[in-house]
Amino acid sequence: MAAQTRVTGTRSVLPAVVVASALGAALTVGVATLGAQQGAIARALSEPWRPAVKVQGIEVLPVRKQVYALMGGGANVTIQVGDEGIVVIDSGAQGQTANLLAAIRSVSAKPLQILVNTTSDADHVSGNGAIVAAAGGLAGPAGGGNAG
Repeated sequence: MAAQTRVTGTRSVLPAVVVASALGAALTVGVATLGAQQGAIARALSEPWRPAVKVQGIEVLPVRKQVYALMGGGANVTIQVGDEGIVVIDSGAQGQTANLLAAIRSVSAKPLQILVNTTSDADHVSGNGAIVAAAGGLAGPAGGGNAG
């Protein structure tokens, strides 16, 4: 009978090298990203926050950087100021839109971009028409969109 030789326990080194290289690259990217995040955090903590103010009966309270609660418009309205414009969460009670818009404009002159309603209750949606009109009306996608 011929002797049989069995080879056991051999593994390719290549997968381990690939994994180690990938981990090294991920660690490098992670450290760079962490450094950038720490810079942003340091700026956020060191820059002064806007004080709470009252504009035409609406109290403007900073919640986070670029996020504000507008209280006193018949409902709590929240705004978030982004790079391209303002997101408005709820539009308040009927007859309060002019006051809400003045409060929003005390924070930023950027365009109103998005209106989100959290419920269909009247104190959350009654100002929808006036907010949309103040934003320039309903607009479709730029360039005509998908003409299907």
